[in-house]
Amino acid sequence: MLICSLTLLDRQGQQLLGVKLAPYDLSWRDLVALLVVHEVPGANQEFLRQFLGTDKANVTKLIQTLRSRGLMKKERSQTDQRSFCLYLTPQGVRLIPSLDTALQAWEEVCFSGFSEEERLRFNALQLRMIDNQRRALGLSLGVDPSRAPTKPPQKEES
Repeated sequence: MLICSLTLLDRQGQQLLGVKLAPYDLSWRDLVALLVVHEVPGANQEFLRQFLGTDKANVTKLIQTLRSRGLMKKERSQTDQRSFCLYLTPQGVRLIPSLDTALQAWEEVCFSGFSEEERLRFNALQLRMIDNQRRALGLSLGVDPSRAPTKPPQKEES
């Protein structure tokens, strides 16, 4: 059954990624947050929440944890005083190459025995499945973890 396969991929994937991230004492959510903010400096909490697929309270806790470890900082937005922009600290930036290596090692295990064509096809198919589910749930098709935009969404001026 598809649901069982997806559940196993998720659980075992998180377990294996946890092993790869153990030397850094980071979770997969920490990894995603750090990589997203590295790729999109100034991203806000809502932008990050979309990548993690969780609620605001969990993202707030995650940001607080990363800030307390000296890996991330937040600054009040210049355009929306109610919002904060997220940035990596120098310590967080120094960690990125190691995190990239850990993520690449994890992906190599996951795609072991796949041709490049099969890898690309798998990625395309899973993106279509994500879009199908989002469409069925009435969600936007904008942000998903596999299609990192180059900059955070801008609020429209009224």
